Amino acid sequence: MGSQFSVLNRKWLIERSIMIEKRKRRSNKLIKILMMGNENSAKSTFAKKVKSIYQTDKIENSDANSILPYIKLYLSNSFKDVIKFIQQHPQSPDTKPMVSTQLGIIAWEKLSNYNYNTSFNFKPTKELSKYIYDVCHDPVFKSYIYPIISSKREDAF
Repeated sequence: MGSQFSVLNRKWLIERSIMIEKRKRRSNKLIKILMMGNENSAKSTFAKKVKSIYQTDKIENSDANSILPYIKLYLSNSFKDVIKFIQQHPQSPDTKPMVSTQLGIIAWEKLSNYNYNTSFNFKPTKELSKYIYDVCHDPVFKSYIYPIISSKREDAF
C-alpha cells in the first residue's frame, strides 16, 4: 500500500511540475501588437486597458467586455485605413507594384474592389481580415504603408 501511494505521489508531482512549467512558458511569451489608426481611434486607451488587465494577472468578464468596443473600433479604423490606401493607389502595368507575394497580389485585387460602408457600422469579416493580414504581411507593402503610419503618429503629437 505504501508503494502504491509513492507511485501516485510521484506521478502527481511530475504532472504538477509539467503544468507549472507550461504556465511559466505561457506567461513568459512576449506579445507584440501593431496598432494602426488615425489620431482618434483610441489606440492609447486600448493599450492602457490591455496593459492594466495583464499586469493585474486577473482577467474578468467585465474587463474583457469593457475593452471590446475599443478593439472593434481600432480594428475597423485600421481596416478602413488600409482599404483606403489601396483604393487610392490603383495598380496598373505602368506603375511599380506595391505587393510582391502571391497572397499580397490576391489580397490587393480583392481589397481594391472592396466596397465598404463609410458609416459608423463598418463590420470587418473573416474574409476581409484574411486579405488585410495577407497584404499587411507583404514586405513591399510594408515599405509603403509604415512611413505613412509613422507620419500619422507624428501628426498626432
